Amino acid sequence: MATRVNVLSKEVNGAILTEDFGGARLDTALWREWIQDRALKLDQQAGVFAIAGTPGDPVFPEYVGFRFTGVVSKKHLSRDAVLVVRMRVPTGISAVPGTERYIVHLCGSVPDYFLEIVYGKDDRGRHGWFQYWLSHEGFFFDTAPVLLTETAQEFREIKIEYSHNDRRARGFLRTSAGWQPVGEPIELFMSSLKVELKINCPINGAPIRAEFKDCRLYQRPSSAPVEFIAYRWPAPLFLCPGVRIRLVEPGSGKLIGETTTDAKWATGKISLPDDLTYPLACRVEAFRGDEKISEGEIRATGVEGLYPGDLWAVYVPEQKMGDGKQ
Repeated sequence: MATRVNVLSKEVNGAILTEDFGGARLDTALWREWIQDRALKLDQQAGVFAIAGTPGDPVFPEYVGFRFTGVVSKKHLSRDAVLVVRMRVPTGISAVPGTERYIVHLCGSVPDYFLEIVYGKDDRGRHGWFQYWLSHEGFFFDTAPVLLTETAQEFREIKIEYSHNDRRARGFLRTSAGWQPVGEPIELFMSSLKVELKINCPINGAPIRAEFKDCRLYQRPSSAPVEFIAYRWPAPLFLCPGVRIRLVEPGSGKLIGETTTDAKWATGKISLPDDLTYPLACRVEAFRGDEKISEGEIRATGVEGLYPGDLWAVYVPEQKMGDGKQ
């Protein structure tokens, strides 16, 4: 959301899915519940989605070996995409024997291939962060011992990147040292894109809780430039070709990218860096030659801000266009 009225406005949100869990209840237009352990409850309040309870009321017989409980997003068109979610497990990993998994999951539909980042313990009792996946080669997982000191009792940011063009996926965890891979890149085909936030705890007698917030699935920047259109203000029917638009980091003033609006549609595109995490906060500056004629701020709060694939309108004061029109 722009901080200055009549300077910037987001006309199209380029993100595929954004969810801040700020409503009083789960948004059923975005999600459906998935409950295989009736002892676990889903709750949403104050911007946090939670799964909590004491496992022990399985829908399926215990020999099945899994009890998924959480939410699944609606199906989205498969494309180059990045999933970023914050997750914490305030109860920590329980001492009760058995598999325990707290999961951020990105998957296709037909077939149901996936890659997920898991915090918990596996069937051999190892604790930590894991990357699990199902592909045409079968079901596998990686563990990254260097990340085992990064617990999930505070919110941790998890990222899964997927390239539809070269059929590769990989998971990351943001640590004190920055984004760290949880496993190797995996060759994977996803026919569509769905997000799952869930627990798999086929154990009994240990109270558990997992919390998720600020979920966003957006296009990879290299595949989806952000677009700007320049209008004269306060007469928005008049387009403004030849306006140079710069994206700048707030505070540092570092240039993120720039473009000049074209002669026909007064639009311009900026390719965004792949190594940044979105949404992004930035300052938008508009120039006629060397003269700055307009500027505004885009804040990044929760799931709001600038995304790859966005379309933003930049309003330019008419009296500064220098063409004599009023």
